[in-house]
Amino acid sequence: MKKVFVVAIAAIMVLSVNAQIRIGVKAGLNLANINGKDAGSPKINPSYNVGGFAEFGVTDNFALEAGLALSGKGAKETEENMTVTLSPLYLEIPINANLKIDLGAAKLLIFAGPYVGIGVGGKIKAEEGSQSASQDITYGSDDASMLKRIDVGLNFGAGIEISKIQIRAQYGLGLTNIASDGSDVKNAVIGISVGYMFGGK
Repeated sequence: MKKVFVVAIAAIMVLSVNAQIRIGVKAGLNLANINGKDAGSPKINPSYNVGGFAEFGVTDNFALEAGLALSGKGAKETEENMTVTLSPLYLEIPINANLKIDLGAAKLLIFAGPYVGIGVGGKIKAEEGSQSASQDITYGSDDASMLKRIDVGLNFGAGIEISKIQIRAQYGLGLTNIASDGSDVKNAVIGISVGYMFGGK
């Protein structure tokens, strides 16, 4: 996966010399969950995503995109009367290849690419009846309830671009085990966002 990022970044640097560059900001909703052999029966943990990105237009219908965003992930699990909510926060760096299909007044977006997430915060919370307790997530800890700091995966998505507004839906498929004890647990996030582009057409 590291080689993929090196090649992608090198391609962006080369193509950006003659590319049309646009900068954008976006924010939206994450419907986060976890999967894997040891994930149990988790439920969706609603969270958010917010960040910025740079789009390097290679042709009228194809662009490369690099971004930087805060992305909330995790899941909820209920056993007997106790609900445990895991809410890690990642600084995520996605690199996408974007295909744009002209629809006249709008453009259809289809995109995919790898991402690296770096754990920067979040909490784990336990609730039972009217009582609750929480603590900060400690990344890199060998505690079975804590997480590895790095999350690597792939994004797939589609959207619509109208003038300088983009509306997107994507699925983030985690490829690395995030549990510090080596359990097979991976992030899985459906993200919906609205963005605004500066510059370009």
